[in-house]
Amino acid sequence: MVALSFIWVTHLQTHYNNEYFDLQADLANDTPTKWTGGSRVLVDGLLPTWSALAASVTLTVFGILSVWGAKWDSQPVVYIAIAIMTLAWSYTSPPVRLHYHSLGELTVATVLTVLTPLFGFATQPGTGKTWETFTMPSSLPYLLAILAIQQWARMVVMNIPDVEGDLRVSKITFAARIGVRNAANIYYAVQVLTPFLALIFLPWPLSCAFLSLSLYGLKAAKKVKLACNSGSWNHIDETVSIPFEATGHCAGTALACTTAMILLSLAGSKAGL
Repeated sequence: MVALSFIWVTHLQTHYNNEYFDLQADLANDTPTKWTGGSRVLVDGLLPTWSALAASVTLTVFGILSVWGAKWDSQPVVYIAIAIMTLAWSYTSPPVRLHYHSLGELTVATVLTVLTPLFGFATQPGTGKTWETFTMPSSLPYLLAILAIQQWARMVVMNIPDVEGDLRVSKITFAARIGVRNAANIYYAVQVLTPFLALIFLPWPLSCAFLSLSLYGLKAAKKVKLACNSGSWNHIDETVSIPFEATGHCAGTALACTTAMILLSLAGSKAGL
């Protein structure tokens, strides 16, 4: 329960942090959507600006205290928790501001699809108290790496609607750096590449789970390319539906693979682990 609360609090802290430190970018954004451009709460003056920072700091302190208070005697758990908090705070906050230097997408992929699953796994009994004794299923690193590639591509897509506003305030996301059409092509390439990576590096139960949503991912990728190449990305239907589909694909793929691992574990089989 403490581990789940820590992840939830850290994720929430990041959102409040982004509201505060991304305010200038949100003000410069003429095409905000339900998915991008901030919540608009601060932009519309519904709450004072300082409230977002106060909420972020409070949640950060709560996260630190939860790790400290839990008194985990597992070295991997503590170090992974520190890495999660550090990257979460540095996403948009000074002095690092990773998202302003084309590293935000990679940060999200690292935290959501690598560190968070590893953190949850490390809190389970029997996984080892030190890095030397830390053990995990042999297929897990490959699975997390492939999911991270997909998550990175999804975040590139998420940032496309904000490119013009971001450039006005020198927020150089990866999509802003390489251009909208190149970002769309990369997203498409990732959806083509990752199924092959799954077939090569994952055992058949996991690769089957991964491939179960591959066609959906290709459909979303084709939609991204069409919207970006035709210039219709700024149409409200596209800016809402495409990030939604990209997010749904990432979450669905991770859920399918997680379900496969749980079922295999319950069945006492190591074929997929």
